[in-house]
Amino acid sequence: MYASGEKRIFLLVVQYCTTVSYKLNPSALKEIGLTEGEARAYCSLVEKQGASAPEVSRLLGTQKSAAYFCLERLVAKGLASQLLVGKVRRFYPAPVQNVVEKIGEKTASLEKTRVDLLEFAKTFVPGKSSVSARLFQGWKGMESAFQDLLGEAEKNQEYLIFSINVPEPMFPRFRRFIKRLHKQRIEMKIPSRVLVSKELRKTLGMDREKEPFIKVKYLPSELAAPSVINVYRDKTLIAIWSEEPNGLLIESKTTADSFKNYFQLLWNSKF
Repeated sequence: MYASGEKRIFLLVVQYCTTVSYKLNPSALKEIGLTEGEARAYCSLVEKQGASAPEVSRLLGTQKSAAYFCLERLVAKGLASQLLVGKVRRFYPAPVQNVVEKIGEKTASLEKTRVDLLEFAKTFVPGKSSVSARLFQGWKGMESAFQDLLGEAEKNQEYLIFSINVPEPMFPRFRRFIKRLHKQRIEMKIPSRVLVSKELRKTLGMDREKEPFIKVKYLPSELAAPSVINVYRDKTLIAIWSEEPNGLLIESKTTADSFKNYFQLLWNSKF
């Protein structure tokens, strides 16, 4: 179940996410191990950019129980996520690159499907906020994402990090990874503020408190989420720290300003 803090963060992301106009072929997705129901459910989520199980059942012409089963299987396979909005569970498609990675493990006979999916990933329609978004996968990919985020230091530009909570299995590796990142930040003399879960006060909190050019505050654990928001200049990196981490880098002043305002709201709150 998503915490209220994560829900607010996710809705901000959704507000600026783009829509797509390219349709996927469910039959192609069956080649990567999805059942027909799962493939059709995933395509429905992609076309609608998120839907509830009753909405998917209507689109597919199936019972709600069958729709729930297919959607929950997609979540288990890492091809969908779920968010509680009010009393309604809504499901959202995983990045298309996740599907592309699975296809890459198949034989050359699936090359046509790979091309179709990559083409789909390019068909974003820019909104009024002129959003540019890129997806990064794996630890190497996340390293590239942070290099892109920080780029060259700009005077009086703060690096903001908030809602930090990392699943236990990859925490040691994450801690080493993020230490190298902050070493670079210190060398560039980039000032930073960070909001960390109270549960990590003696680990990540103490790591950051020892460093220069940084201020640390702590959030109640229910407001911290696996999706860590990083904001610097006009760029926002939303990092999901799992066994194979993923990051969405959004370049948009409107998006960055919204997250900066939200960060300031949390920073000024008394918990």
